[in-house]
Amino acid sequence: MGEAVEDESFEISYDVDPKIKDLQNFLTSKKYYIGKFGPNKDGVDGKYGPFTKAAHEAFKAGMKPEVFNNRREQIAQKYIGDVKDETLSKEFNFHLIPDGKNNYRSAQIPVTLNGKDYLSELIDKYRIKTIIRFNGDGRDSRHYSTHPMTTIQSEKNLAESKGVKFFKLSSTKDQDKVNSLLSQGNVLIHCAHGADRTGGNVGGYLYQNGWGDTKKIWDYTTNYNGWNRMLMSNPKLFVMTGFLPQAQKFGVKDLEQAIDLANNKKTITKGKNTISQGKNIIIGDSQVPYVDMNTTKASRLTKSGGIDGLWEGGKTVSWLTDAVSQYPKSNDVSNVIIVIGTNGGFGKFTKDDIPRLFSVLKSKFPNANFYVVQGSWGWGGLKNITEKEVRNYYKQFKQQGATLIEPPIGKIEPHSNHPIYQSIGSSIDGML
Repeated sequence: MGEAVEDESFEISYDVDPKIKDLQNFLTSKKYYIGKFGPNKDGVDGKYGPFTKAAHEAFKAGMKPEVFNNRREQIAQKYIGDVKDETLSKEFNFHLIPDGKNNYRSAQIPVTLNGKDYLSELIDKYRIKTIIRFNGDGRDSRHYSTHPMTTIQSEKNLAESKGVKFFKLSSTKDQDKVNSLLSQGNVLIHCAHGADRTGGNVGGYLYQNGWGDTKKIWDYTTNYNGWNRMLMSNPKLFVMTGFLPQAQKFGVKDLEQAIDLANNKKTITKGKNTISQGKNIIIGDSQVPYVDMNTTKASRLTKSGGIDGLWEGGKTVSWLTDAVSQYPKSNDVSNVIIVIGTNGGFGKFTKDDIPRLFSVLKSKFPNANFYVVQGSWGWGGLKNITEKEVRNYYKQFKQQGATLIEPPIGKIEPHSNHPIYQSIGSSIDGML
């Protein structure tokens, strides 16, 4: 790619541009982290969104990638503006989702309001290309009682007449579909009030994309609903109304943790925050949180990904080796569960020096046993990977003395708390 594209100025846009793909490939080659967007989850999607712009401007200003990566969200915020229309934001809970993809969340917005084509104008103004609806018909089809009902069919008809895709989804069963649609950008996602069902699914999407840890997403989500008040006054109601499963989409383990979050306690999961509180640790890539959710005998070192926690989304064996090499020696760690390999295509995309990884691991955790979770395939850039190739890859870990966890994560897009993680968690608990 030529210097002209690197130095060129662009405006925020959510349309795909081959020049932007070139720019994004350049930025990622220079180690600027621009997110997990795009088919390969490497940030390369051809759209000049806030995170790409932030990295581009940082590069042009001479900011080192490690400095930018630590301040990425803070820098990108200047390019992410929330909705200025007070009627929409206050009356319909309409807000921009902070993912840099021009996605919006809201309550039910009427097709017509006071004789005006309300939803149609909103679609045009905010460049909506897809609508996700969770709420049903009848009483569930309006926000306040003073607003007209908006049936599923009428909203679908309006959307399709404007060339907008319309999906009526389940807020409890369709998180993977929600993640896929939101990752494409220009989506309006809503339920009746834009609070609980929408909150859980948007939170799950942000969690899957590494936007923040459970505490951060809880604080974001409760800006738009009454979970904090409910948990402080009537915790059982939080469970009875089905809100706990929504919160579990972004890592809340149980009612006790939800109560701690509502009360803003720093320790949000007993025995699961630091190495001093547990001798069995989980390290690796973006599947680490899901393994953590489903085992009672091991935990990640930190809730937020990064070198200090020895886990982060989109990372490879090489990154993990470097991260472990910077970690202080610990004689107290008894067991290390490793979740790595997927992002390198099981050795196809990267040259994975597994003996070196274990050499470093054994020097830092000399008293530990090592276990390996076998990764996922059949999605994104891994569509042509076979189970045989995956299992052959992990034999290299076994040759270094590690125990392989069965079953593998499997042939699925792994960024959701799938039932397979329960099986993996049970296997780990049975071994430790």
